[in-house]
Amino acid sequence: MKALLRCERGAIMVMALFMAIFATGCLYYIAGIAEAIAQREVMQDAADAAAFSAAVLHARGMNVIALINMTMAALLAVLVALRLIEVVSYIGVGIATGLAFVTGGGSLIAVPPFTATGLLAMEAYEVAQPVVHATLRALHFAARGVRIAIPWVAQAQTVGSIAKRYEPYASFAFEVPGTLTLPTRDGTFDDLCTKSGEYAGDLANIGLARIPTDGFGVGGLVAELVDGGSSYFCGTEGAVAPSTPSRREVWHPLLPKNQQCEEMAERARRDRQAPATDHARICAEGQREAAAADAAIDRFTGECIADCEIDGLYELRAARALEACAPRRAGERPLNKFWWQERRFKRRYLWEDERWVLDTLVVPGSDHTVSVKGAWWRPCGTPSASVSDEWNTEQWHGSELVPICDNIEPPTEPPLYGGNVLELEHTQVLRFFQCREVFKERHELGDEAGALGADDKNGEMAPQLIAEGAQLGEDPFQIRAVVIGEPPSTSPAPMLGQLRSEEAKSNDDETAVWAIAKQVSRVSVAQAEFYFADAGASPDSYLWAMHWTARLRPFRLPAQEPAQRRAEDVADAAASIVGEALGTFDQACEVAQAATGAVSETGGWSCNDLDLESIADLITH
Repeated sequence: MKALLRCERGAIMVMALFMAIFATGCLYYIAGIAEAIAQREVMQDAADAAAFSAAVLHARGMNVIALINMTMAALLAVLVALRLIEVVSYIGVGIATGLAFVTGGGSLIAVPPFTATGLLAMEAYEVAQPVVHATLRALHFAARGVRIAIPWVAQAQTVGSIAKRYEPYASFAFEVPGTLTLPTRDGTFDDLCTKSGEYAGDLANIGLARIPTDGFGVGGLVAELVDGGSSYFCGTEGAVAPSTPSRREVWHPLLPKNQQCEEMAERARRDRQAPATDHARICAEGQREAAAADAAIDRFTGECIADCEIDGLYELRAARALEACAPRRAGERPLNKFWWQERRFKRRYLWEDERWVLDTLVVPGSDHTVSVKGAWWRPCGTPSASVSDEWNTEQWHGSELVPICDNIEPPTEPPLYGGNVLELEHTQVLRFFQCREVFKERHELGDEAGALGADDKNGEMAPQLIAEGAQLGEDPFQIRAVVIGEPPSTSPAPMLGQLRSEEAKSNDDETAVWAIAKQVSRVSVAQAEFYFADAGASPDSYLWAMHWTARLRPFRLPAQEPAQRRAEDVADAAASIVGEALGTFDQACEVAQAATGAVSETGGWSCNDLDLESIADLITH
């Protein structure tokens, strides 16, 4: 017995026992920390996946709406194209009729083909319009269905697949969209009509790229028609028929036969009828008359070389040009591209009695410079004229030709180097031969295109547009996801809670902190957004191209900008905003749980088990 009491063997076992218990606790704690970290990572992955997948689905929904919009515009562009063909055919008839006086009636051969094309296009339009409009109505309601259904489909996807994929750590997940529907609104039929007009205009520009747009160019004509009357071409009820510009050149003077031809063509354009039967003959005679008048003028000097009598074509043309090309009052149609006869000569002046005195009326050898000149502006009759601002309407004084204008004025400056003789060149405009007048008119379309009308008072054929006030990057385009799970059984938090002293458990503040920590450990949040990838596009084009995509964003609660709040109210404002946001989370959680039956699937768990008030306090402070 004494030997046993004196034996020291095994004394270390007591210490080893306590150390073993302590090591076991440490390993348990480390395992709990590791499991907690793993759970947080898995739950955060689940939250990221939920937010991103929901944002992708929203982006796909926006792309589907954009596809529906483009399909609707393409269908309506068929009607626009048919109406364009019809209207351009009628305008072609008018152009061919108007050019008859220039072509001697040769352009009238184009009238029957234009008329037949217009009638064929009108018949095709009448057949296609009901089918197209019925399809547009169906597509409109399909787009509205996508707008409403996508957020619910995203919610069901989040609850039904994300949580199951990340079990057992994630027991429930739901997403909080920025709006209850996709951020779009119903547009108007005119919006769709304008876009379809752009499509038709683009096709016209491609097909008519090589056709000149000057004058009666068809490419420019189509562009003006689409821009000015797309609703008329789409067939909207009460649409006003558009007008299209026309450009017509008239070269003055008009000799008698050409003037008669022009008057007959003008009556035909005004009355929209074919010219008189003898119109082609009179125009042909006018062409021969104009050719004879041109042949009577020397192209270099402007002198008469044929039919030079006082009542001949040469003098008749000069007299009519003098009247037709005269300066006009303000507001009247301007003239340009003048052609006249000009004479240059020199006069000699002598310096006597401190002034210049005419010595020789025409310096010998200097009066032979007679030539034909041409310029955009007239040389006489305006303040900026190159020769003089005068305009003499009297062509002849007896048998003497009177210049229309000249710049004959004696010099006023004294001689510079003491010389007293000065020869100064002067210019006289003797005759005018030609000038141009450009008529820019608009061809008003009446009922010849046959407006069928599409009564769209209820907006049943309208496209989808971006919602009023919605801007990329703001809350309507944000998707927030919440994943909820239970802490792992080996988490250190319960063990630390058991080790807390009774005094610590009685401390309300410390108890609240532990409650918040428990709630935070059960929740993971993430945020993503769907956006239009073309950064340089205008908001009007967001739903006319399939460029919507999604990306993850740093999580933030919906809040106002700090600049919109007073500095002293930041804390109160933050508490209010966080509370409102978390109230939205609570509502979204309840909607998701009710819509998917998540209570039964999660073993009786409900959204009320999550203390959002504590989380709000934590985020606010």
